[in-house]
Amino acid sequence: MPTLSQAYTVEHPSRLICYIHPYILTYSSDQRSIHVWMCTEGAAPSYNGKLESNLSEPVEIHLISSNHLITRIVSEDGDFGMHELVIYELPSGKISDRLLLGRFNAAGEGDSSLLGIADDTVVIWRSGGPGNGDERIETYKIAEDGTLSPSGPLYPPENAGEKVSLGRNGNFRGELLYFGSGSLLEMSSDTEFPIGVYLSHWSSNRDSPRYRIFPFASFATPPDHEQWVSHLCTYIRSGTSSVVTAHYEHPFGIAEPNPTTSLRSVKLSTQELNWTIVVEQQTNKLCHLPSYGVILAIGFDPHPIVDKWQSISSLSIIILDEANGSIKGRHSIHLPQYPCSGISRAEGGIEADIMGSPEMLAILFGDGQSVVVPINQFLASGFEPFINDSEHFNTALCSGTKFGIPRNSKERRQKEKGRWAWVDQALFGNQEVVLECRDRGFVVLSLT
Repeated sequence: MPTLSQAYTVEHPSRLICYIHPYILTYSSDQRSIHVWMCTEGAAPSYNGKLESNLSEPVEIHLISSNHLITRIVSEDGDFGMHELVIYELPSGKISDRLLLGRFNAAGEGDSSLLGIADDTVVIWRSGGPGNGDERIETYKIAEDGTLSPSGPLYPPENAGEKVSLGRNGNFRGELLYFGSGSLLEMSSDTEFPIGVYLSHWSSNRDSPRYRIFPFASFATPPDHEQWVSHLCTYIRSGTSSVVTAHYEHPFGIAEPNPTTSLRSVKLSTQELNWTIVVEQQTNKLCHLPSYGVILAIGFDPHPIVDKWQSISSLSIIILDEANGSIKGRHSIHLPQYPCSGISRAEGGIEADIMGSPEMLAILFGDGQSVVVPINQFLASGFEPFINDSEHFNTALCSGTKFGIPRNSKERRQKEKGRWAWVDQALFGNQEVVLECRDRGFVVLSLT
């Protein structure tokens, strides 16, 4: 059976930012340097050095080619924040180009934000200022040498400015779903009842933009007359023609004890709905398995397994038919074989994702325990072949790293009580998982 067994430990006083194969980026404890590491199959990660200049911690990082990455960096500017885009050459870490976006969280001309990266194009939203209504999207092409050049604006549907606002972190409240020749599709990340989804088609032709509004899917009238909001949790492309979105619909400012998520499949060319379904889950991840014609929805389960430990919340995986959205299966994630606490920066303390070829479903717990399930077996039998008589997973221990050994009597007592964990976050690649141990370094586990 496949396992995540081969471990390479890197001891370094920095925090894990991202893993974009083959690069691992960490942020130093002095909060001034970003370090670059490279993964090589069958060997420990190699250190490549730092990105050029002293840097604030990046808000976003995108790998735009095998030898360039782009970051959005925030810095202080009086009472406001200032953000800019910086492109770096890899593996040298030298700056190739930069683009100032301007201040955020402030009213006035010049408000702007990174909407997204699409292949070799950077997409920027800019505001015309209060009452101006001249919102526009600028696009920039990224050349092979990592430099930026403007490639023309896109315009929103009429009155789209009424739906546009900046978030507290300077981000445009929207997500780039699709970018094509002379047009893009963008979805607002937050809306209020009765609008469940606000979908905008921007175009270089001022006469062709359009928008669509979809209502709340959970109900027609809010319960108890509360203010309800719809929050875009995640989305994923489904083939070349559609996108599947997950919206958590809940009372404003209140944690819903029985969460539901509205899943929608939207046709990119027409913005028409293929299907809509409401699931009993707070979905935080979607995985597309085109060879099986299914979508996996992973998230918080309001109907947990009875013996769940308090340190780990219950997660479930719902299997959806890609064509019509019908539910083909639902499986709760079981406890690991040995009691432990959760991954501190993971939803519910557990991480799960698709890896490998052929596809595998990998599940990670807070002390590095893992289970790897071939996806064809999961779709056919769920987790049944991988659990023991106690209804717990038969997990593999993470025994190849010193981070997996308690360092003192306090940690040893926590482990004896089943409440110890060392994994701060887990980032998945195709063949590797990177586990962060806060302030100590990280471990790369290989799929074997």
